Amino acid sequence: MLRSLTANIEMKTATDNPITLSGKVDKVIFSNAENGYTVLQLLPLNKGEDKITVVGYFSESFSTQQVTFHGRWQEHPLHGKQFLALVCEQISPNLPVEKFLVEYIDGVGPSYAKKLMQKFGDDLTRILNEAPERLKEVPGVGEQRFKQIMTSWKQQRASHQIILFLTSHGLNFSQAAKVSKRYGHHTIEKIEENPYCLFEDIEGIGFQTADNLAIKLGFSPEDPRRLHGALIYLLQQATRDGHCGLQLEKLIYKGMQLLNVARDPLMLAVNVASEKEAMISDSVFGEPCVFLPLLWQQEQVIAQGLKRLMSVPLEIKQDALEKILNQIIEAEQLPLTTEQQTALMAALQAKVFVLTGGPGVGKTTLIKILMQFFTKQKMSLALAAPTGRAAKRISESTGHPAKTIHRLLEYDPITSSFTHHAKMPLPYDVVVVDESSMLDVPLCASIVQALPESSRLIFVGDIDQLSAVGPGDVLKSLIASEKIPFFSLKTIFRQAASSQIIVNAHRVNQGLMPQVDKNGIRDFFLIRAHPEEQQHKIIDIVANSLVQRFGFDPLNDIQVLSPMNAGPLGVDNLNIVLQQKLNPPEDYKTEMKHLGGVLRVDDKVIQIVNNYEKNIFNGDVGRIASIDLSLRKFFVVFDKHKVEYQFKEMEQLRLAYAISVHKSQGSEYPAVVVVLSMAQRIMLKRNLLYTAMTRGKSCVVVVGEPEAIFCAIKRGEVTKRVNKLEEWLRND
Repeated sequence: MLRSLTANIEMKTATDNPITLSGKVDKVIFSNAENGYTVLQLLPLNKGEDKITVVGYFSESFSTQQVTFHGRWQEHPLHGKQFLALVCEQISPNLPVEKFLVEYIDGVGPSYAKKLMQKFGDDLTRILNEAPERLKEVPGVGEQRFKQIMTSWKQQRASHQIILFLTSHGLNFSQAAKVSKRYGHHTIEKIEENPYCLFEDIEGIGFQTADNLAIKLGFSPEDPRRLHGALIYLLQQATRDGHCGLQLEKLIYKGMQLLNVARDPLMLAVNVASEKEAMISDSVFGEPCVFLPLLWQQEQVIAQGLKRLMSVPLEIKQDALEKILNQIIEAEQLPLTTEQQTALMAALQAKVFVLTGGPGVGKTTLIKILMQFFTKQKMSLALAAPTGRAAKRISESTGHPAKTIHRLLEYDPITSSFTHHAKMPLPYDVVVVDESSMLDVPLCASIVQALPESSRLIFVGDIDQLSAVGPGDVLKSLIASEKIPFFSLKTIFRQAASSQIIVNAHRVNQGLMPQVDKNGIRDFFLIRAHPEEQQHKIIDIVANSLVQRFGFDPLNDIQVLSPMNAGPLGVDNLNIVLQQKLNPPEDYKTEMKHLGGVLRVDDKVIQIVNNYEKNIFNGDVGRIASIDLSLRKFFVVFDKHKVEYQFKEMEQLRLAYAISVHKSQGSEYPAVVVVLSMAQRIMLKRNLLYTAMTRGKSCVVVVGEPEAIFCAIKRGEVTKRVNKLEEWLRND
């Protein structure tokens, strides 16, 4: 079976006379289940030769059979000589039939599939096709089960051939099954016509897998389909970094690196794609850029929609407005600063408004007053936020019900679209969107489209926090355009000023080191620790110190935040060690395998994708309530709401004892432990530390090397995202 997946930057060497190594895999030292990166030891076929360390990106696990790698030698600065595998051939005469039987064939569960494989081995496919009666030789396969198996096999035989074709060309079983399900009987025909459709159509299949498949099918390095596919892939990758497009020169350079081709064919591919409107060639303030069409259109939708809202003037009676405001302020006994009063008046006189400010400056107080003002005016209003946790937080703070934006727009999973849109607008006079720094371009476009011209729209957020995980920089673009009325609150409330969390968050935002234990206040701690002791300190803080000193529940109250997923102090590894400490194996706790580890009852987990059918969204955190191994399903409780998952859906979840700072956006926790290390230097920036610190409500502990903390605070620069919204807004 032919299988390969390798890092983009290495593909340029794939044609440089690769070396071939053959042998048996002696030991897999490391394997990343998400991207396939693997480090293993190869036992050469020639006896007496030393074991060889092989590294590469592979789409499936290894058997003990012979394997052949094609690649080159490289010198690792720490681990010495290694073999970088670009392509891998594993000799396997048959599809992993056992998996196919369990997933596709009625009457065959895991135990019977194992029995059939033990009896017939690699000959099982031939037996099913040519001598099916022999299945009855397996104990338990009676006449009824035999008929059930054979009826199902005849129905699924075409799927078996398709999956066999795909797995023999580099896809793993899971990927092949997804492709077969998507394209049906036309799969092979479609793949042979253009294998690059895979990474666009099938979740979990990247460009490299599609490219390796294309190479096996004989596609040339400069095939137009390959060039086009690579450019689309690079633009898609750019959206993961928050961009809506890429500078033309940067796109071409990345394409040359990825494909090892010259500049001219790529430029031609861009021109052809632009003519067909598969890409959009445009400029951002004079610099040539290339965009994915949908994002380019959505930024226009936002700009045009906001201009449409602002084109309908408000009838404002200043005296009446001030009178109602004063009544609310007196009734609520909320003495406001001059700054807050100015912000309120500005918000009430604008059709579209942006209110910004850091923690403790009174944004929530102003939202509360605005809600009461609009209610007194008998105006219908909606309060929304990008995530469930953010919506819950603002609802608790203001006393006004809030929804996620997806719930507000009423997402329909059947049509994969929102119920409310331009032709069926939202029935509200006012919509307030909190945590607007998290708004990406697609979601903002959906909101703006769904508002009637008579509506008001108020964005509330903190522009100094991390930008949205998705593409675009909406909140910053609105302000930078100077076309949308906005106000930035600066003054910290006296009550907030007594919190060292808030004071230090503002210090960090100003590029200053945090101060500890001023005036005996103990809600902020700075624990200096070197790399070799950090992991131990984190475990002790979560499991012991915060519990004993403040009575926090380590599972429900404390959240560990790390800048990265990978590495010893990354989210993935911290989850393993924290799981072992906080929820160790017990006889009564059922477990299931998950991404090289396990999930067990009582584990703290986070949803990593939106699941509209379950009404659970990216960033929602819950606890595993039960696992049913026989029915292959389990239940997770999210905020008292019990949700059922099938085993095949467990890839939507990750352990959540530790999560990334990005995943924590919009959330607030009683206690937060922030991990900082120079090993994560690439991610250490001021806005990341600022965001992490502002997630803690009662207690924040920053654990790290002094130089890592200093590095994060001093790196205030933020990479400007490639987007056109600011320019669209400025254009009259």
